[in-house]
Amino acid sequence: MSARWQLQTTAAWSRYSSTISTFDTAQAYRLNTGIAYRQGKTGLSYTNGSTLQAELGLSGIQYIITAGQLAPNHPRSQVNPVSLPNQRAIEAGLYGQ
Repeated sequence: MSARWQLQTTAAWSRYSSTISTFDTAQAYRLNTGIAYRQGKTGLSYTNGSTLQAELGLSGIQYIITAGQLAPNHPRSQVNPVSLPNQRAIEAGLYGQ
């Protein structure tokens, strides 16, 4: 086997949304929540045949959480609209082998 360099990159994105609602006239509401997820990873590996293998890379993940948006779901509803702030988190890592 000859020496070889290899670069690998992956990315993922997903989003989950949920809506809960009720239609009771006085208490009719709609509640929206959700999570967005983004991930990226890249790694560089080297092998010189069968005696040496090395890999170095980095990865990162970002979460965006929509904690909740409450809104009236009927013109006569007594529910007051409320919107909680979005929450964000980031994870980052460096790895080697």
